[in-house]
Amino acid sequence: MTGNRGHNAVHRSGGGFGAPGARWAAIAVAAGILVVLGIGTALGGALQAGPPAPGGVSANAGATGTVGIVIWEAPAPDVEVAGYRVWRAEADGPFVPVGAVPGGATGFSDTSGLPGEAYRYGVSAMDANGRESQVAAADAVVTATWSLSPHVRLDARTVGSSNSCGTCHRPHGAGTAEALLREGETLTGQSAVCYRCHSETIIAADVGPGSDAFSLFSGHTLEATASGADMTAECGSCHDLHAASSASPMLRPAFLRTSAGTRTVSGPISWCLACHDELGTWYSNAYGAAYPALGTGPRDADGYPISGTWPGAAIYTDETRSPHARIPASASLGRVTGDCLYCHAAHRGANRYDGLRESYRPTSAGTLAEDHSTGAYAAACFVCHGGTSPAGLDVIVTDIKRHAVSTSPNAGHRVRSGGVLPPRAQLPCYDCHDPHGTAGSAYGLLVVTQTGPGATVVLGDAPGEIALSEAAVPADVRAFCLSCHTTSDTSAGWDGSSIGTVAAGALVEGIDRTSQSAFLRLRSNKAHEQADPRSCYECHGRDYSSAGSFNVHDPAVPVVPVDVTGSSDVPAGFDATSVAPVP
Repeated sequence: MTGNRGHNAVHRSGGGFGAPGARWAAIAVAAGILVVLGIGTALGGALQAGPPAPGGVSANAGATGTVGIVIWEAPAPDVEVAGYRVWRAEADGPFVPVGAVPGGATGFSDTSGLPGEAYRYGVSAMDANGRESQVAAADAVVTATWSLSPHVRLDARTVGSSNSCGTCHRPHGAGTAEALLREGETLTGQSAVCYRCHSETIIAADVGPGSDAFSLFSGHTLEATASGADMTAECGSCHDLHAASSASPMLRPAFLRTSAGTRTVSGPISWCLACHDELGTWYSNAYGAAYPALGTGPRDADGYPISGTWPGAAIYTDETRSPHARIPASASLGRVTGDCLYCHAAHRGANRYDGLRESYRPTSAGTLAEDHSTGAYAAACFVCHGGTSPAGLDVIVTDIKRHAVSTSPNAGHRVRSGGVLPPRAQLPCYDCHDPHGTAGSAYGLLVVTQTGPGATVVLGDAPGEIALSEAAVPADVRAFCLSCHTTSDTSAGWDGSSIGTVAAGALVEGIDRTSQSAFLRLRSNKAHEQADPRSCYECHGRDYSSAGSFNVHDPAVPVVPVDVTGSSDVPAGFDATSVAPVP
């Protein structure tokens, strides 16, 4: 019939055209597709039309498992109807039959379509002789909104079969004995089967070489990238491969398999917390050792804390101790309050560690110029703390970036002499903050410092050690600053409970805390002496109102009279608005 494209015709069977008992069908061909207009039977040498088309046909979207519900009115008492045929069309496409029901029915549930597709429905009536009416169409176009397993969707679109198992499984020619999975093109195992579709050449959910992909630097691992045991060793560790997806892409219910059985966790980010729990279970499963306490984990050659940065689920979900727990939900981004995916990639991220979506690292000699001009060293933080609200997230937070990249000599709270960091490098965010929160600070403040050679102390991992707050109590401000700096007269610093003498050789970022030439031991001035009670903010600023204002992220270097005997004082009314060049 392809030669009749755009034409109508009548097809007959069972004897001469119009012979008694002959079946006929009125058909049309449009765009190469055969469309049935009507079916009838020839009785007594004449074409006999079928029963009248059903009246009152309407359609509505169905709930889970049903894409459309079609209803119609019962026929008049004198109309013989033996059954009804239900038809479905995609968008402006032709009607095709999807089911039939007995004559007493006035409704039909369509379970063969796909959610998310726009469908039109129609119904035709049939009598006992097989005669069929024209199709009566519903006015509404319906679209089911429930979620279907993407694997079923993929099969229905590409294979045209209700059996989706063959997409992943091959019982008589499996590439792996486990689950009778098909052979991967270059790999074997579960991940290879997943990559057959989840790649840049097949569908958008690209987890191979994409932007949230296992080919990137850090995050979760798979069989192809893991060097050892890992709780996410395969796709099925996180995804229920046979389940219908809901708000998240086929994620399993939040659970954690342990030797004691299966434990379910609750909360807005419970799925991540199933592994990232109080015990650091993901770490102990991978490395066979307990997760390091906060601030005590190893650091790489550049000073980046490789571990020991997760305080546990209880602290992270406590908004009084973790600022990021307050990040609001975003419907457009599919994120819940405090969602881990605001910062971390679900699979692997571009940052060297921690699966972070953006750069979060210390400055090196090679990145010094870029970090000064763009703040690339803290790009992950500046997504929000950069002066604009990220797309899809209606939140405005303090703009720190403008104080980190200003032309001020202290922009970014720079170091003045070489240690682990190169001279003039901005201080990495992790030197003062833990992004997941701490036990003792509303700002997530955490400082790893030393009171003597090798005598490392972690400040902020317990209540009371760093009490800095919006109230800016002078004693709390001084204690925080003296976690790294030492007083000009006694080389004293804060140890978490008191201000006491710091021994020579105590290091922060590889710099001696008692070195005045490195500016960690403060220059001689009465305000820098151990007994002085005033807040550091009085001279160095606490103003975030403009790019040129001074605060702890870009501290002012005030022009004040300096007496090496320590007898000078800060002038009355000094407001930290003037700066002097720093050698």
